Amino acid sequence: MNGVGVAAKAPHPNAALLFYEFAIGLEGQKLLLSRDFVPTNRNVETPLNRFPLRFVDPRAVVEDSAKWAKRYDDIFGARSR
Repeated sequence: MNGVGVAAKAPHPNAALLFYEFAIGLEGQKLLLSRDFVPTNRNVETPLNRFPLRFVDPRAVVEDSAKWAKRYDDIFGARSR
């Protein structure tokens, strides 16, 4: 699962909210883990819990995007644009 949320104009908003709560809850995260997805709930035991979380500042990513694009091109060759 890459992301989950409730659409602003969901035809059944209460059902959508229940699914959302299930998906991010312990039971839903364990189910996702059993299907080889990486759980986002740190209470679900996985080897990935041993790694520290590092957050990236989105503003820095945008500001440095030209630098990273150049490095990518230098390493892997020019990308088709």
